[in-house]
Amino acid sequence: MVYEQAGVPLNPKEFPLEHVRLLARLSWTGAIRDDVGFDAALQSTIEAEIDSRIVREVLLQLYLFCGIPTCIRVFSRLYEQAPEAWVSSLPIQEDRTESLLLWQERGQHLFERIYGQVAKRLFDRVAYFHPDLARWMITEGYGKVLMRPGVPVAVRELCIIPVLAVLDHPDQLRSHIRGALRIQAPVLWVQAVLDDCQSAMKAALYEKACGWIAAYAGNGRSTDQNTP
Repeated sequence: MVYEQAGVPLNPKEFPLEHVRLLARLSWTGAIRDDVGFDAALQSTIEAEIDSRIVREVLLQLYLFCGIPTCIRVFSRLYEQAPEAWVSSLPIQEDRTESLLLWQERGQHLFERIYGQVAKRLFDRVAYFHPDLARWMITEGYGKVLMRPGVPVAVRELCIIPVLAVLDHPDQLRSHIRGALRIQAPVLWVQAVLDDCQSAMKAALYEKACGWIAAYAGNGRSTDQNTP
């Protein structure tokens, strides 16, 4: 059960592309405080009858990439704009029943699955910056957040990619593009969520990102990546 989430394939019937694009748009518009864009995406999300628990699960992971203040702001906007009945369901999961050891174990599993033979080198690089940062990367990032049940890791990655793009984090963007493809997110889907946020990201970064998608497509075991 610890490792199931890393191996769950993206089921297009459960998570069709248009739904994933809406979840991704909610994520990146929330990250840059584009209230008009967020509200429009939220309205489309409600009309598409996407489960509010999935929406909140995806937005919850913004705290990892944007910080808790931004995450709280996004949820405040969500609850202000969405009908009460739509947001009244319980969360998919509550973390208080989980342990740090579990987060560490499943985080390490996902980290190694994504980075393969370069995982140790990447971990050592971050540990050189600060050993606690490396440990938090595994437990918080890969174990506690990306491996939470309820939403496949591929869907999470497809929502993370545009957030990193609009926030102008090229190294991490490249890393998560590679990670999404290694866990079998469809290449065209990765391109689609990137195209959707093109107007909000730097033109040069968009061109680089398209190149990374092309380079990693069908070659998920490339080893020229250095930033988790």
